[in-house]
Amino acid sequence: MVAMLRPWGKAEAPPVVKTSQGDRISEARALIRDGRLEDARTRLREEIKADPGSARAYVLLALAQVREADGPGARSFLSKAAALDPELAEIPLVQGHADMVSGDRAAARRSYTEALRRRPKDPEALAGRAAARVELGEAAGAVEDASAALEADPDIAEALFARAAAYTALKRWEEAVRDWTGYLARRPNDAQAWTNRGNAHIRAGRNAAAAADWRMAVKLNPVLDIELGTRIIDAER
Repeated sequence: MVAMLRPWGKAEAPPVVKTSQGDRISEARALIRDGRLEDARTRLREEIKADPGSARAYVLLALAQVREADGPGARSFLSKAAALDPELAEIPLVQGHADMVSGDRAAARRSYTEALRRRPKDPEALAGRAAARVELGEAAGAVEDASAALEADPDIAEALFARAAAYTALKRWEEAVRDWTGYLARRPNDAQAWTNRGNAHIRAGRNAAAAADWRMAVKLNPVLDIELGTRIIDAER
């Protein structure tokens, strides 16, 4: 079983450096990537005060709400952004993220498709649509989208997660292991991904490798011992 896919999840970001007034949007974006949501909101409120017509500021306020799994709050800010600039490419992208946190995968797929209409080959939109398609049971399409995202941006971890999950659904265990490995090289503290790679290893007949991955998952998240403890013992027999 794979974790809920989160293309909007926290990513590594460089230290935020104070910028000039004209760079508040860029600074807020970096703060959101770094998980510093209140600091980002402060910058964005300053931006809106200076420029009430800043649609991008409202989009980033929506993204901050997405990071807190607040889909309705995100949609409220997106509505304000759309009123200011209805064709802004970032609006359907963040709408897709909001749809995902609200659990509406079909709506997310539509939103990401619209984002790709506005900005073709955007890796974040492709990775997001891949995640939605995995959960809609469209594994082959998810592989296609995730592969296109990785072609555009080889370092986009969320696309590796989505493609690994899609290969898992297709029972293509070797390819799944390869992509879980690539993902873990970028996000080594993701306990669910260690669990998922262990699951692929066990299906491929590599019991020792599966047990090692599951042990790492439990080390990172001890709660997983409830799920994995007996499986580790069985795999090591």
